Amino acid sequence: MKEIFNIIAALLFGSLGVLGLNWLMGQGKGRIIIEFDDRYTDFDKYIKAILKELTRQGHMASYPGYRKFLIDGKKYDFMERNVSIEGFLYSGPFSFQKGNLC
Repeated sequence: MKEIFNIIAALLFGSLGVLGLNWLMGQGKGRIIIEFDDRYTDFDKYIKAILKELTRQGHMASYPGYRKFLIDGKKYDFMERNVSIEGFLYSGPFSFQKGNLC
């Protein structure tokens, strides 16, 4: 009986861990995810690359200012995730979440 409880607990905590990581990395409904192969250090070039990629995907996009985008008439907040994996810096994917345009 104790082994069954341990297996169920391990599956439950493992599932919660995966869901938590997905949430932390910005995955979810109502979000637009983009991942670049290149790493941008110049923020202006980064924004231009984002707008170019959104346009390539068929979205109408503009950048009114500070990490706020207008995509297909909807307001989105820009969130970038940088994660260190095994000593290497992994940049992305980043997502756009519906939010208030300030």
